[in-house]
Amino acid sequence: MKRNVGRPSIDTAFRIRTKAWFIAVSQASGMNAEELEIYFAPPDKQAMYRGGNRPRLWEKYRAGRICPKSKPDRNEKESIVERVGKCFPGTDKWISMPFWQVLSYSPMEMHELKAVYRSLSNPVRELIIMEKAQENRMFWRTPTNQDDLYRKLISIGDIDAATAVLAMIKEAEVTQNQFQHRQGLAWWAYCVWVLQNHPVLSQVMDDINKIIADRFTRVGYPDEHGVYQAMTKSEVRSILTQYGS
Repeated sequence: MKRNVGRPSIDTAFRIRTKAWFIAVSQASGMNAEELEIYFAPPDKQAMYRGGNRPRLWEKYRAGRICPKSKPDRNEKESIVERVGKCFPGTDKWISMPFWQVLSYSPMEMHELKAVYRSLSNPVRELIIMEKAQENRMFWRTPTNQDDLYRKLISIGDIDAATAVLAMIKEAEVTQNQFQHRQGLAWWAYCVWVLQNHPVLSQVMDDINKIIADRFTRVGYPDEHGVYQAMTKSEVRSILTQYGS
């Protein structure tokens, strides 16, 4: 059997994550890719970089072609994400936020989704996890009507709320809840409308929606006779764009 060699492929969600991080850094610093590469270059290489002889890593970050390192190396040297975060506080959150995990193609288990819900801001978390829910209890979800929950998340309208909507779509896959899964797509379309003016996400929303559309067109919903029917690309696109841009 022929083995694949080289670096493993990068989940598209994490390529978009890198693009979003670059946008946030560029906005916070007021610098473009070339200027950022020179700014964060080792002191002994800055002159060479200014002369045009540089690796152009930041152009690759901008395009999402490579992912920046976010943790110290084996020698405890700071990663580029950590260094940038010290200079421009808050930019590192674009790498660590759970939004990309629930957007990705990778399946998730319920305990992973619970961890995502717990990591979200209090207003979002309290809608989903009971305040007094104990770790060792089987049931921890706040009892509520699904539509009411989606409406409350949309009214919050921030990235954590959008993360929760995507997490609920993945939760529907775990629990085999077709209705909640279909609902999730319609409410995600509402999220797109709410976030259309977000300074960072609005610039990568088309890329995000390509993943959402691809995920939903791959799904086949079985009827009572076991016959599967998938949504077409045009059907998904129609739902995602129903609130305009």
